[in-house]
Amino acid sequence: MPTHLLHEIILMDDDSDFDDLKGELDDCDQKYLPGKIKVIRKIKHEGLIRGRMSGAAQATGEVLVFLDSHCEVNVMWLQPLLAVIRGDPHTVVCLVIDIISADTLAYSLSLVVRGGFNWDLHFKWDLIPIAELGGADRATAANKVAYNGRRIVCHEQTVLQ
Repeated sequence: MPTHLLHEIILMDDDSDFDDLKGELDDCDQKYLPGKIKVIRKIKHEGLIRGRMSGAAQATGEVLVFLDSHCEVNVMWLQPLLAVIRGDPHTVVCLVIDIISADTLAYSLSLVVRGGFNWDLHFKWDLIPIAELGGADRATAANKVAYNGRRIVCHEQTVLQ
């Protein structure tokens, strides 16, 4: 990722009980992106959403990207998302989840899907027809999406409203 697009990275420690990771988090700033990584430590466990909102309140960038700790990103992943946000700052962008095989670690593109619910209110993934996307471009927006929130990008004012 071009570092000029990156204002800061906030690593939120929600009162983790993995003491051996605390030093590793503190070392990330100097090891990877000096001056761009900030570690925020909560004094009590508050959960995912409160942790994200706390991080958003302390963020100083214009666009916020929320990723769970187990998520990885691909080459050129951020630029198309920033273009969508620039076009409409009220948009919340959800990243497509590609597949890494648990058995072989082989990488493959996933189908373009959106989240939804069945009549029993169980979350499910539905294929998005290519015609609805306007073509086979995986960066095209899809409307009416339910999403689990592990990977989202949005303007900071949208989060704080």
